[in-house]
Amino acid sequence: MRPDSPEKIDSLRYGDDRTIEQIVKQCERLARVREVHDVTTSPHIERDMALITVNAQPGAQRQEVLSLVSVFRAKVVDISHSQMIVEASGNKEKVEAFIELLRPIGIHEITRTGRIAIGRLSNGEEAAAFAKSGK
Repeated sequence: MRPDSPEKIDSLRYGDDRTIEQIVKQCERLARVREVHDVTTSPHIERDMALITVNAQPGAQRQEVLSLVSVFRAKVVDISHSQMIVEASGNKEKVEAFIELLRPIGIHEITRTGRIAIGRLSNGEEAAAFAKSGK
C-alpha cells in the first residue's frame, strides 16, 4: 500500500457517552485519521474473526474438527498431515464457543481480529419489507 493511500482501522469500544466522546477525540487527534464514526447508538453489525491452528490427525480427530467447522460455518484455510488452520467469524460468543470446543482437540495458535463493526444499511422494518417483496 502506498504511504499516502487511506487505510481503514476499526476499533469497537463500549462505554458511557463521555468515554466514547473521549475515544473519538483521541482518534481525531491522530495525524492520519480522516474521520471517526461512533456506531454504538445506531443499528450496526459486529463481527469477530479468529484463525486457529488445531490438531487434525487423519481419522477420527480430523473428522471431529471438520464436524465442528461445519456446525459453526467456519472454513478450513490450510491443512497439513497433522494440523488444520480454521477460520471462524461471527459474534464474539460464537467464536469463543468454537474455540472452547476445539481446545480438547489441541490448539497450537490463535490469532483474532477483535470485534469490528459497520453501520447497518437499513433498519429492520425496511429490511423485512425488502425480504418480503422478494427483490
